Amino acid sequence: LIPLILYIFHCIMVGLGFMTMGILKVAIGNTDGNLIDFIVFGILQGIQTKWYLVPIVGIAWFLVYYFVFKFAILKFNLKNKNNIKVILLTGPSSSGKTTTAKKLCIYLKSKGYNTITISIDDYFTSLDKRVRLKDGSYDFESINAVDVDLFNDQINKLLNLQEVHLAQFDFEKGESKFTKDAVKLNKNDIIIVEGLHALNSKLTECIDKKYQYKVYISPLVSLNVDMHNHIHTSDTRKLRRIVRDSKTRGMNAKTTLKMWPSIQKGEMENIFPFQNDADYIVNSSLMYEIGVLKTYVEPLLYKIENEDDEYPEAIRLINFLRNFL
Repeated sequence: LIPLILYIFHCIMVGLGFMTMGILKVAIGNTDGNLIDFIVFGILQGIQTKWYLVPIVGIAWFLVYYFVFKFAILKFNLKNKNNIKVILLTGPSSSGKTTTAKKLCIYLKSKGYNTITISIDDYFTSLDKRVRLKDGSYDFESINAVDVDLFNDQINKLLNLQEVHLAQFDFEKGESKFTKDAVKLNKNDIIIVEGLHALNSKLTECIDKKYQYKVYISPLVSLNVDMHNHIHTSDTRKLRRIVRDSKTRGMNAKTTLKMWPSIQKGEMENIFPFQNDADYIVNSSLMYEIGVLKTYVEPLLYKIENEDDEYPEAIRLINFLRNFL
């Protein structure tokens, strides 16, 4: 209804514009209303056309349009016509989830929205409450490792504009805690949720679907090495992961390559089955990135010894990188 009212308002303003120009006896002629016609049939014909009144009336019309549309947008929340309140971001390892979440926050802020960013990792259950895997390690991959009830409860409280002390997982102690400072969602704010299970309907089973918008992120590389060999998405992510682990987690390339099969297993079970549920897909690949990554990855791969189990994969990646400057 509101867009229809604004369209009728626009029609009335157009009619009033022609009427005002007629009353003021502005005689630029029968033109298309563009800048070239204004100059040729207005300014160049002299002041008898009263062309100088057009900018004055234009400024007045601009102010009327501006304040009327601003009032309508703020009053009826037209900026978010779909009433989206929770954006759920996921993708396989090193697909660019965190970077995309940060960029999305900046973009939404430029559009007048404040955001609250939530990591699903902070909703891991405490280790003392978690069942160990067969090999004795703790499960950090499956949806069972996440306190789904707490997640749904806190998101719904935020949607109801209540103050919430968000969950915060202490990875050093393996304990689930809560933030000291409470957060509160204002009427036009948006929650950004980033993590492995963001597209899994089990995670948001108690959150109204009308508020949700699901985004899948992956570097969908469009380059080929040659006519027969495509650059696989997983290779790009693997190179990213090696650099990230080295720069931020103190891991060597051998450790990352050793972990990769378990990482892929988690993706096959917890991400790829849900990618078709996404409302939007973000391609995070960059045409030049493999050439940039090569500078950092090659020295790390050369450190892997030929007796290591990861050596054949390291050689394959080194040979692959030789195709790039």
